[in-house]
Amino acid sequence: MKLRGRRVQFDNATPPAGFSRISQPSRIRFRQGVRYALAAATVVFAGTITLSPSTVQAIEIFIYENSSGQKLFSDRRIHNAGYKLVKRQGPRGSSTADARTGQMHARYTPPKSLEPFRVRAKKFDHFINWAARSFELEPALIKAVIHAESAFDHNATSHAGAQGLMQLMPATGRSHGVTNPYNPHQNIMGGSKHLRYLMDKYDGNLELVLAAYNAGEVPVRKYNGIPPYKETQQYVKRVIKFYQRYSKELAS
Repeated sequence: MKLRGRRVQFDNATPPAGFSRISQPSRIRFRQGVRYALAAATVVFAGTITLSPSTVQAIEIFIYENSSGQKLFSDRRIHNAGYKLVKRQGPRGSSTADARTGQMHARYTPPKSLEPFRVRAKKFDHFINWAARSFELEPALIKAVIHAESAFDHNATSHAGAQGLMQLMPATGRSHGVTNPYNPHQNIMGGSKHLRYLMDKYDGNLELVLAAYNAGEVPVRKYNGIPPYKETQQYVKRVIKFYQRYSKELAS
């Protein structure tokens, strides 16, 4: 489909203080082992420790592996040239895809306490139409991306750090002049400007535009198309479905 009109790269910097290599493959070290144990365990009077599934699911765990098969578990990302992130497990709404792919754009899960969907969606029509005119985009496309990214929650923050209505990563937002990603007008303008940039880069190929918006430009270039990441492939289909729906609604 053509229209006209992150996430995350890994850094090979020196690891933060507190991390060390694992001397034995079978030994797994936790940088914050004590904090993890306190958060994940429920102490029973008998003196035994029972893991609470609901508590464990609330903790995000990053699993790293080096060329020798040695593993390191952490409750946060680390940057070490000797270790590669191989899996990420975390709360509902976060990505659990194999991190070897480099696809780490976690999906935001809106809280149930938000006002009715159509009510909050309509509040941003003015900003969406303004951005559409400014960057020669269809309002239906901007609306579809917002729907898929944040369900129109302007305070949305994903576990990967994406922010606001269009789930801008901090560096992307700054590159497009966004100083407050939770300001609806700034976020929509920044996200729409990024869409316009991608539209020009990929000659209006909507599938590639959306794949790059979700997974980043590097994977799209690497695979010469939509990357083989399940989340990204589903994301592209989902946004196109929303785009077609909003196009019909706005045309009626």
